[in-house]
Amino acid sequence: NELTFPFKRYQIQNVWRGDCPGKGRYQEFTQCDCDIIGTASTLCELELVQIFSEGLTALGVPGFRIMINDRRVLAALAAAGGVGPEQFTDWTVAVDKLDKIGEEGVVREFEQRGLPASASAQLPSLVALRNHLDPLEALDAMSAMLKDHETGQEAIVSLRELVERAMATGVSKDCLRIDALLARGLDYYTGAIFEVTVDDAPVGSICGGGRYDDLTGIFGWSGMSGVGVSFGA
Repeated sequence: NELTFPFKRYQIQNVWRGDCPGKGRYQEFTQCDCDIIGTASTLCELELVQIFSEGLTALGVPGFRIMINDRRVLAALAAAGGVGPEQFTDWTVAVDKLDKIGEEGVVREFEQRGLPASASAQLPSLVALRNHLDPLEALDAMSAMLKDHETGQEAIVSLRELVERAMATGVSKDCLRIDALLARGLDYYTGAIFEVTVDDAPVGSICGGGRYDDLTGIFGWSGMSGVGVSFGA
């Protein structure tokens, strides 16, 4: 009852995975968390992108890329491919494996999970979106693909504001990427999502996070929006 909102916190500590770690992952590791709780303002996402940029630059991490997407964009793209809401989780789990199993592997997983053939037919055009190195061009391409989807368009406007603000405040355009298929496996994300990758790294992402509108609901405190990111070592 004594916290002032929005509440900002960071913490560096050992953490443990509740699931079986995949390749390049550990059951126990050190993580730095940064969270902003108690506001839906997208200025919070901007601050966290700045933290990625300034922190990784100060650490001398070469060739890092801040990958950005929005779960609402993912939902709109899935719907455009004929995937119903009840199959959305299956679709995101499959596309999240694209870098590991390739386009053909994702198609096979679509088939195994009973997704419609239209989802497989749409996949090449979604993969092509990832070829845009300019984040604003990528957003233009996504907007054209989702021109009839109101929620998707709202999310794209929000992402465009985030990218433009980030560049205006000194974040290099070269390190910003819009990845239309970035999914983040956790279902509690509801808005912007982030991952940071490094060129030629032997692991996947080194940072991640996103917006969660009601994560505090599982603790009996519903309706508290927040956004957070983490650096994992």
